[in-house]
Amino acid sequence: MKHLPEKILIAGMDYKIIQCKRSDFDEDGRIAEIDCMNLEIKILKTLALPVKWGSLLHEVTHAVSVNADIKLTESQVVALGNGLYQVLIDNDLMKI
Repeated sequence: MKHLPEKILIAGMDYKIIQCKRSDFDEDGRIAEIDCMNLEIKILKTLALPVKWGSLLHEVTHAVSVNADIKLTESQVVALGNGLYQVLIDNDLMKI
């Protein structure tokens, strides 16, 4: 599994991936967040690589939800993000 890219294309838009310190996040315990207005995804840089990739897929799921205007709940985003990650890993499709 490779390191995270510096950007990712989601629905035709380039999102910048920023690996941040703990202090760059709110105090609510988040390890990643997406800003669809500024096209940025922040991920805690001290996470293990598989957790970073899982977090990236979670945030991508948020972006797809916003873009498609389907208003997924956080629980639905968690379920879809985890499910997609597991399918990619289990089928050796995550050769990034």
